[in-house]
Amino acid sequence: MRFDILVRTCARVEAFTGRPRFIAVPKQELLLRCLHSLILSINACLQAYRAFEISLTVLDDHSDPQTVRRVRSLLGTAQVPTRFLTLAGTGNGQSLLENYEYARNHCPDLIYFCEDDYLHDRIAITEMLQTYDLLQPSFPNGLALHPCDYPDRYLAPYPSYIYLGSTRFWRTILHTTGTFAITNAVLRRYYEHYLAFTRYGIDPTISEDNSINRVYREVPCISPLPSLAIHLQYVHTLSPFVDWQAWWEAAQVPEPVQ
Repeated sequence: MRFDILVRTCARVEAFTGRPRFIAVPKQELLLRCLHSLILSINACLQAYRAFEISLTVLDDHSDPQTVRRVRSLLGTAQVPTRFLTLAGTGNGQSLLENYEYARNHCPDLIYFCEDDYLHDRIAITEMLQTYDLLQPSFPNGLALHPCDYPDRYLAPYPSYIYLGSTRFWRTILHTTGTFAITNAVLRRYYEHYLAFTRYGIDPTISEDNSINRVYREVPCISPLPSLAIHLQYVHTLSPFVDWQAWWEAAQVPEPVQ
C-alpha cells in the first residue's frame, strides 16, 4: 500500500490569516524546519515500519529561488522517492485545488495532506501508519487521521471515542485544519467538500465547518493524545503537554554547502 505525503509550501506569505506568528522567525526558516522534521520522521519510519511505500511531494507556491534550492536540498535527504512541483497558479485556494487534483490523479491509496507550518515528532509517521493499520479494519467507510491535538477542543468539549493506537491513545474529533490523512477513495467520494474548501479565504461564507468537516460526519477522524505534530501558528494553537521547543531544536536545518 502506498502512503503519499503532499506538502504545500509558500515562503512568500508569513501566515494565511495575515496575523503575525508567535514564533519570530522568517517564514523560510519555519518552512524548512517543519519540512525537515517531517523528513526525519519519514526516515525514522523506514527503520521501524515498512508496511507502506512512502513518497514525498512538495507543491510550492512560487517561493523565492533561495528557498526553492534549500527545499530541494532537504528533499535529497529523504530516503524515499521525492518530487518538487511548482504550482501553475498562486494563492491558497489555487494551491488547495492543485493539491487535491494531484492527489486524486496520482495517489491511489493513503494520502497525507500537510501544510508547511506543522512541526512533527520523530515518531509521527510511524505512529500514524501503525495506528491506521491497527484501526482501519474497524471502519468500513474509511478513517481519517489528524496528527495534531488542538487545545481548543478542550474549551467546548464534546463526546469522543478513545482508541488505543500503536504508542498512544487517539480520540475521535469533528473538525480539522487542512492537514489530515485520508484515502483516495474518501477524497473521491466527498470531492465536492474538498472543492468547497478551496474557496476558503476567497468566499467569506466558506469555512472548514461547511466544507471538509462535513466529511467527518460519515468518515471518523481521530487525533493523537498527546500530539504528533504542532501547528506553529499562534500560542493558542500549541498542543498541550508537548515540548515544542525541543522539537524545534531537533529540526535544525544544516547550512547549505557553498
